[in-house]
Amino acid sequence: MTIAKRLALLLALPIVVLLALSGFFVYELVGIQKKSRFVSELQIESLGALGNISSQLGNARVELRNSLLAEDPATTAEKATAFEKHVAEIANLLARYGDNLISDERDRREYSEFRELYHDWTAEARNLISLSSSGHRAEARAALFSGDMPNLGRDLYASAFRQCGGSLR
Repeated sequence: MTIAKRLALLLALPIVVLLALSGFFVYELVGIQKKSRFVSELQIESLGALGNISSQLGNARVELRNSLLAEDPATTAEKATAFEKHVAEIANLLARYGDNLISDERDRREYSEFRELYHDWTAEARNLISLSSSGHRAEARAALFSGDMPNLGRDLYASAFRQCGGSLR
């Protein structure tokens, strides 16, 4: 091999390496752009929706508690109406989340688990409100703090936190 060929090879080698690195960087930047778009278009909105659902659920829990602890039947009815308002808002938020914001099968599974737990919790809460409204306040209050209701509430919030964590994948 002559000196000219060696010099040409020494000159061409760094240029080829630089071109290969440039191609690799472009490939990586395209991947970063895709992931950034996914986060900005779906995950941020998803996390916001989950925050709204969690907030409404907290409000519903407060209204349930206030309804069961109220001494006045008018206050009980007012708080029960507020509870139903929050339940309706959660149903709307869950429907929107399920229709537009589920990102993968794991997210769908966690969403379905949350909906089932939420349905069970809401049914039990309505039973307690009905029991309290029919004059059995002491029994309804006791059931709120013992039995299935505390377990349902704990499981529901655990499911909600898993859902929020899943949204950040």
